[in-house]
Amino acid sequence: MLLVIFVNTKHLKSYLRQWKRPRITFIILVVFSVGISFIKGKNISDIFIGIKYGFLYIPIFLSATFIGHLWSEKQENRERFWNFIKYFLVTTVILGFIWQIAKFIRPDIFLHIGYGPFNDFVFGAKPPIYYLTGYQGTSRRQGLFS
Repeated sequence: MLLVIFVNTKHLKSYLRQWKRPRITFIILVVFSVGISFIKGKNISDIFIGIKYGFLYIPIFLSATFIGHLWSEKQENRERFWNFIKYFLVTTVILGFIWQIAKFIRPDIFLHIGYGPFNDFVFGAKPPIYYLTGYQGTSRRQGLFS
């Protein structure tokens, strides 16, 4: 995000001007949340933990809004961008399937690169090649969002 802002500093002023109301709304939301927490008797560490986890994804949202703002100002490269996204997603899915099949065909390779044997999750241990689920330990496909 910081790299995108640094490269596009000339667009930052128009972005901040355009997104003024959402920023003010966000600040009001934080102040309101902290006020309610004090009324409910929460201590300061609980409030900071709530802010940390409650607003964890705000930088991702702000990054997306800034990139969308840049997108609206630079229209000449849209088609190239969409083609890149399309091929990138298709390639990612295909490589994911190949990765999953390779784990069944050559599990010994994956044991050497940081996976553990077929098993359930164990805290502090290597993640298993495949998680076992159900009554008879059926292997469950897993990937990026397991």
